[in-house]
Amino acid sequence: MPRSHGLQASVQVPISPLRVRIDRSVAAGSSVGLQVEGFSPNPSDFGELADLLKQIQSVGGYSDQTPVIIAPKDNVPWDHVINAYNAAVRAAYANINFGRQ
Repeated sequence: MPRSHGLQASVQVPISPLRVRIDRSVAAGSSVGLQVEGFSPNPSDFGELADLLKQIQSVGGYSDQTPVIIAPKDNVPWDHVINAYNAAVRAAYANINFGRQ
């Protein structure tokens, strides 16, 4: 085995992005369905989405540098997409992107 000469190998843990899915809601009294993949319960509005995203930062492996992917279905109004983006900004995420479901 080669001997180390003062160099230390650093292995970074891959950062798993957070995927925020947005759909038109089928629930009474709600116009949007929100889901953060891998986390529950689902937020019922954009304020709860911001709170959940902030709480996720305290989970091991997640931070404000974790990529957030806003993934709306085709039938989702643009203002819901912007509201989800703003929720991620309120939760202090620095890497917010858009994707598809």
